[in-house]
Amino acid sequence: MLQTPTKSSLVNQHDNPEFNKLFPEEDRLAAMSRDLRFHPAGVARPQCLTPAQIESYNRDGFISGVCLFSVEEIAEHRRYFDGLLARVMRPGQDNYSIWAT
Repeated sequence: MLQTPTKSSLVNQHDNPEFNKLFPEEDRLAAMSRDLRFHPAGVARPQCLTPAQIESYNRDGFISGVCLFSVEEIAEHRRYFDGLLARVMRPGQDNYSIWAT
């Protein structure tokens, strides 16, 4: 059973009608007409990825090494999460206590 922690209790996500829209049951999945074949990306003039990255995706099915943040942005995120972790690492708490803060 998938449960999502909240500050007051645990909630069963399967009781949420929106959950079933996003994650249909196995019998509903089996009844759906789905095309699960690989379809290569056919981009003539890519705007974000390089032609080499698209070629790599079409060959391997994934892209690695895509930089999403600058070095400065990563440093800012790291400072934030280091501070967050320091606040919850009190006696009796661990890094899994972050969600409760």
